[in-house]
Amino acid sequence: MIRLFTLLSICMITFWTLAEDRELASGNISKALFSPNGKQCSWIAKTDRNDSLFIRSTDGQNPARELFSPLYQRTFYSWSPDSKRIACTSKQGRKRLVTLITVDSGENEVLCEGFNPVFYPEGEKILFFTLDNLCAFDLKTKTINTLSSFEQRQSFEQIAVLGENIYFSNNGDLWHATLEKQAEMLLDHKEKGVTEPFIQNPVPTPDHTFVYVSLITDGLYAHVTDNILGRYDLKAGVMSRLNEANSWTMRPDGQQIIYGLGGDLKIFPDHQTIGNGASPVFSPNGKHLLYLRSSGWDDPVKLMLKEMVLNETL
Repeated sequence: MIRLFTLLSICMITFWTLAEDRELASGNISKALFSPNGKQCSWIAKTDRNDSLFIRSTDGQNPARELFSPLYQRTFYSWSPDSKRIACTSKQGRKRLVTLITVDSGENEVLCEGFNPVFYPEGEKILFFTLDNLCAFDLKTKTINTLSSFEQRQSFEQIAVLGENIYFSNNGDLWHATLEKQAEMLLDHKEKGVTEPFIQNPVPTPDHTFVYVSLITDGLYAHVTDNILGRYDLKAGVMSRLNEANSWTMRPDGQQIIYGLGGDLKIFPDHQTIGNGASPVFSPNGKHLLYLRSSGWDDPVKLMLKEMVLNETL
């Protein structure tokens, strides 16, 4: 009887990994983020053929508010560390413009030509890409510092910052820079074998031991996804392929990864399914999760909020 009770208790703990979910928005939604203070969330939604930026309080008490439109398609945005501003990529004709938005008032200011801005941790600089380089915009002096020395147009993706360390993907390769040191390549994607997976979405661990990435494999036969979760060892200089993952998020303390695969959300590395959904994003304190859920191809995407109640670790 005691053994049966223990088994049932374990099953219940495993099953009840999450509390009841809350719907925050629906529509053609992508790129959801928490504000650094965790009180608000944001997302991009397609409205009237434009990509628009929306925000809402995470407690669901206030209705969603359109903050800015139009955004340049397929670009990324960033909250300031104090949760008062958002840097995004607006468009003017075919130009991509780094634009700063004040969250409370909705006022916006075009800073310079560029795209995919990310706030530096101190909040007074914004990292961004031009067509051919990584740059830093100083909000106090309104000056631009070029952090790379590429001589022709590049294919840039996302920027990640940990302390003074800046990581980004360029032409499928993994790069590193600081404000004082020019960008240098950490790993050439063509060194990874026959499939030559492109490296994207770098996220360093807080202890600066690893950089987790997405390896875009361009279609492996009989696989659920073209994307592989990879882990680059900064000391050994070695990339490991870990698991198929369409999308993933790392808890801010680096102790847990939730990934989306085949319509399910799973915990890495034990692959326990915690629900249906995709594109998960952890809150700053690691206690909540934003994710997208859809019932079918023609149904609107729902932005959902999960409360995490188990402390699974890597």
